[in-house]
Amino acid sequence: QEESIIKTDQIERLEDQLLEKDNQIDDLREELNTRLKRIVDIEVELETVTSELVGLEEQHEMDMEDMEKEYQEKLAEVEASAAAAAAKQAAVLEEAATAAATA
Repeated sequence: QEESIIKTDQIERLEDQLLEKDNQIDDLREELNTRLKRIVDIEVELETVTSELVGLEEQHEMDMEDMEKEYQEKLAEVEASAAAAAAKQAAVLEEAATAAATA
């Protein structure tokens, strides 16, 4: 009889331990699911940021190309103005030389 009571107590303690372990497992599962969800959220955020970064890089590249084109156009204008000024200066010098030669 006493042995049966001891066995019953042992069984009850083991059942309590098992229930406690089950609860721990449930808590760990819940924590794992929470962490997995956070990982997925971070991956989505990373994809979004990466996409934005690629867009910014492409925009920067286009802006740089536009600036280079604008620079080349301005440079061509300045070079044309310089050539025109040099031609005028040469004409003035030629007129001065002609005037000096005829004087």
